Amino acid sequence: MLTEYTVHIDSNDHKADFKLKYKAGKFHSLELLRGKINQKQHAGLFVLCPQMEAEIATIEIELAGRVTWVKKDKSINLTALFVAIYASWYNEKFDLLPQIRPMDAAAAKKIASIILKQAVTDNEACAVWESILNSWHKLDAWYQNQTDLVQINKNINYILKTLKHGKFTEQGARKADAVSADFRAKFKA
Repeated sequence: MLTEYTVHIDSNDHKADFKLKYKAGKFHSLELLRGKINQKQHAGLFVLCPQMEAEIATIEIELAGRVTWVKKDKSINLTALFVAIYASWYNEKFDLLPQIRPMDAAAAKKIASIILKQAVTDNEACAVWESILNSWHKLDAWYQNQTDLVQINKNINYILKTLKHGKFTEQGARKADAVSADFRAKFKA
């Protein structure tokens, strides 16, 4: 049985999140999710990942406030949560229940993995997914009509970029160039 933890390191100058896995109670793997740690923290990293899973409780008490371990609940399937959030949003938007085919479930799984790279926990990933769907009206009209999970997965880079940074069009870029050229011309005269 594989057990997974998210380990969050919070020191004065560095913050980082790691995925820590144990197989049958023994250390299996450690993966950096995001952030940076300094050389001293790197040298002591395996103190945070004891050989035996049972030792985490002891270390957790010693490092309270600086390091936290969050055990991932395997009973919750992230893909199923993403599909449920999507189905609720779709039903609210169109007053219809969406048809979820195997390729839609596969698309939801890919979307979940992409969003999970940006979020630390499954709860954060679900909140981000809900936020994306609730901000759907901010996308260009063509993308607003791309509401199937397969289509969302295909356009996920554009969707994330647009919702994070706003719309960018070629017309807007030309207009901005014209304004900056006019501004520079005033100083040359």
